[in-house]
Amino acid sequence: ADVTFDAPIDALTDYRVQVTLEATGEAALSVNGIRQLSYAFGESLTDGQLGMGTKNALARFDDLAAAEYTPPPTTTLPFADDFADGSAQFFDVQSGEWTVSSEKYAVVPVPDADGVSTVRLDSLPDNFDVQSQINVDAAAGGRLSNAFVIFDYQDGTNFKFAGAYAGSDQWLIGHRDAGGWRIDVEVEGIG
Repeated sequence: ADVTFDAPIDALTDYRVQVTLEATGEAALSVNGIRQLSYAFGESLTDGQLGMGTKNALARFDDLAAAEYTPPPTTTLPFADDFADGSAQFFDVQSGEWTVSSEKYAVVPVPDADGVSTVRLDSLPDNFDVQSQINVDAAAGGRLSNAFVIFDYQDGTNFKFAGAYAGSDQWLIGHRDAGGWRIDVEVEGIG
């Protein structure tokens, strides 16, 4: 396999799968509306036929639809969104269920998983500021109490973050790797 993503996949369970093929030679796989991974083949992906298949397996397919893909619009700096229009049009959900309500962009993560949404920007300068107002729920039901600005996002296990662990009263900066969320520097006493 060129790229894989480890996540439980249950037999006899329906999954809505979307494969996006771009003129750049990149293929992206989304499952149940959440982009899971992508791979740059570096060659045309539309020279051959389209279909379905398995590798020595029993499977069922329900419906197949293909349509021309128009990449979502990107934006440039300065960028601001107050979510007053009820949408987050320049954001891509990477994980979790994100909704706009009451002029706020809120996330409900998949149980025991991250909630991440990234902004589609053309490019970033060498120096820039990011500002956001955060508001976290108290820890409950197996969920923690935190909120972060994500930056240098490469994929779901390779990015950096800055923000608050409200449950332990810490402001921090850290990074995410395959082993989890790592704190690089912290200060106690949110207030």
